[in-house]
Amino acid sequence: HTFANESRVSLFRNEVNRGRVGNYQRLFHELGAGADWILNLDGDDHYTDRHFITRALDAIHANGGAGEIVLYHYQFDITPLKDKGMKLGEHAVLTDGAEYVIQRPLVRSFYHLGAMVNRKAAEGSGFYSYPSLNTDALSIQEVALRGKVIVDDRQIGEWSLKANSETRRSFSELEKERYEIANRSFLQILKASLSDDQMGRYLGNLGITEAKEEIVSLLRGRQFSRALRSLRKHPLAFRHFGREIIKVALGVD
Repeated sequence: HTFANESRVSLFRNEVNRGRVGNYQRLFHELGAGADWILNLDGDDHYTDRHFITRALDAIHANGGAGEIVLYHYQFDITPLKDKGMKLGEHAVLTDGAEYVIQRPLVRSFYHLGAMVNRKAAEGSGFYSYPSLNTDALSIQEVALRGKVIVDDRQIGEWSLKANSETRRSFSELEKERYEIANRSFLQILKASLSDDQMGRYLGNLGITEAKEEIVSLLRGRQFSRALRSLRKHPLAFRHFGREIIKVALGVD
């Protein structure tokens, strides 16, 4: 181990294989107890920026502190949020957590490695409680609802997705069921947390993303006529995800 002799780093090994979600839960509820902020780096991720934690903490303290800010999220496409909050220089935006969640379906990529979570805020939200592989994305959004969020588009690390990575493998029927149950539970939390107008905007953005996924699926299946009809029916899908759709159509994704 590279850090075996580093006093600031603690190494732990599970006696049994807990799986990805089990590791998340142990990190948060046991190993991270007493921490102010939690960062989770999966085994196929690595960081490339030596100063991102200091930079994030400086921005947090300058904009209300941990009492107000519950999440600092790097490698996040800030485009949908540029006019929904206060710009913090060229790369970051301070926004309300509810707005972060509402715009989340329009964000092209989600990087768990970039999410620095306020542990105190997460403690009361059932963090990592979903027994499904989307527990990270849903839990982080739940925390966001509890305060303000800073999103930052700077890259701080890399996701080294391998052929045998859990993300790439096909879900079992049980995993698909857990995934859907988690999504339905999250929607119920949103309904209780957002106003009717906010919920309508969230569902509208979710619909745009679902239309994009349908178009991409049709293109990959070489059903070009159906994909074109879907594009005409859902013009906002192309407005938000045009580059991705074109790449798939050209076969260069």
